[in-house]
Amino acid sequence: MKNFYPLLFFIITFDLYANMIAPTNQALTLAQIKQNQQTHTLLVTAVFPATISAINLSKQLNYYSDYSLDVFKGSKDFSYFINLIKNPSLIETFNISDLLPATFIHTKHIGAAGNYPEHASETSLDPKNVFIFPKIGDIFPTHSTIPVIKTELLDYEVEVCATFDRDLYDMSDYDQAIVGLFVCNDWSDRSHIVRKFDANHPELAGGLTDAKSKPGYYQAGSFLIVPYHVDTFIQTIDLTLTLNGEVKQNQNASKMILSLRDLINMTFQRGAEHTWYWGDENIAIIPSGFIEKGMTLLTGTPEGVIFRPPSTTTKLGYAARYIITGILGPFYHQTITDYIREKYIKKLIKKKVFLRPGDHIVSQGTYLGTIETNIIAPTQN
Repeated sequence: MKNFYPLLFFIITFDLYANMIAPTNQALTLAQIKQNQQTHTLLVTAVFPATISAINLSKQLNYYSDYSLDVFKGSKDFSYFINLIKNPSLIETFNISDLLPATFIHTKHIGAAGNYPEHASETSLDPKNVFIFPKIGDIFPTHSTIPVIKTELLDYEVEVCATFDRDLYDMSDYDQAIVGLFVCNDWSDRSHIVRKFDANHPELAGGLTDAKSKPGYYQAGSFLIVPYHVDTFIQTIDLTLTLNGEVKQNQNASKMILSLRDLINMTFQRGAEHTWYWGDENIAIIPSGFIEKGMTLLTGTPEGVIFRPPSTTTKLGYAARYIITGILGPFYHQTITDYIREKYIKKLIKKKVFLRPGDHIVSQGTYLGTIETNIIAPTQN
């Protein structure tokens, strides 16, 4: 009974966060819907379990764009939009189930790895060496299903993500840009990382792009938050992820090692290099040399993921088996490193600790809304 009240407090707090919007003296909250084959941008004033109250900015401005940040037309003078909120006659009701992902216009994205100290520790990364990588693919809606097959090691990551209202060529562009924040799920098939990641060269992010770029592996909440002071606002965001009702990730975004600004700066420094691989293709994060409007940046995940790399003891055990088997019989066609990695993948598959059909994941960030995901078998619709 002594553990009941803390759990009850968490459940109540989680539900409250899911239904809060950012105070209008700190940020504006946007959402989008499709009506009559047009994308409408909404200024959200309240969130309820099944509906939102909002002002249809597209109707007010007679301006329709697939990218919600376009409504500001490059200006950080938000007074017009703040004043609209004071007019209750403009407020309409919309179903949450009709909302689109917070952003969806780009398929190339910037990922950050090892950006929370505890997550770096649990995955044997050096917290002094946060690194970036390309993530490829469409952004999927808030309520989605993800199929998983037996040979995949499907893992979750909840993150604060960002997008920008213009092309960014340098840090001065970032300083002038309007930034939108949203909660996202960065799903991973960890088998690719086990096979390809080189701990001696983490900056190459071996296997991460393949692991994180399968269809459906990028999922966004429905709300795009536009803070007036981005760095300060991010520190108010608590990220939480539950698996089948059990809390797995729960940390404040202020714990990030590198700030959003730092990650943007790193992208400018390294992003144009063709040092990453997607399958057999050698790619850059920003092949054009700049961060394109609509691209998103995933700032990293807190501790609590399923994956753990093999221990030294495990690797030595597999190495001994490789050597003994080679002496007693024909040598393997694979290297000792590949042998160890494949043995470890088989061990993880056998343990059945990664996500499986029937699992239900709920992710949320303070003021950013909620994402719900069901893991299904590949034959399900």
